[in-house]
Parts: sequence; C-alpha cells; structure tokens
Amino acid sequence: YATLLKGFASVGDSTRALALQKEMLAHGVQMNVVAYTALISACASAGETEVAARVLDDMSRVGCRPSAQTYSALIRGHCLKGEMAEALSAFRKAVAGGLRR
Repeated sequence: YATLLKGFASVGDSTRALALQKEMLAHGVQMNVVAYTALISACASAGETEVAARVLDDMSRVGCRPSAQTYSALIRGHCLKGEMAEALSAFRKAVAGGLRR
C-alpha cells in the first residue's frame, strides 16, 4: 500500500491516495509513518494543504509519530501555495514535537 500511496503522491493524485487509505482501513490495514507521509505528500502536492494538515492531525491522534519527512511534505505544500504563515506554524509544531532543527 505504501508504494501505491507514494505513486499517487508523485503525480499529485490526492483523490486516489485518499481512496486507497479508506480501502486500507476497511481491510484492517493500519497506516504507518511511511503511508501517512505519502498520503500527506499526495494531498500537499495537489494543493490540498488543509486536507494534508488534517491527515497529520489524524496521524498524531492515532498514535503514529510524524517524522521529519512527514512535516517536510506538509511544509513544502504550504510553501508551494505561498502559505508561509502555515508553513512556519507546521515547522514550529514539528520542533515542539521533538524534531530537531
């Protein structure tokens, strides 16, 4: 599943990535940090930074710790849209969560 999510992320296909996540969960497959990061990247690449931020929140809520790559995917999406305040906020959240600068 993670490889497919990465593929959807590489082409910015958030719709199919989100559908695959639903399929995974319906089949009892748990998301891991790699899968969540790919999903966030797919959403952010498609310009859906609000969706990407919600996925990050969901990830944290279920106890899956985001990596530096996870935050980087979200921050990159914000920067591409010119959402610099949101990018800085995500960076600060990463640092507050224990990720190093």
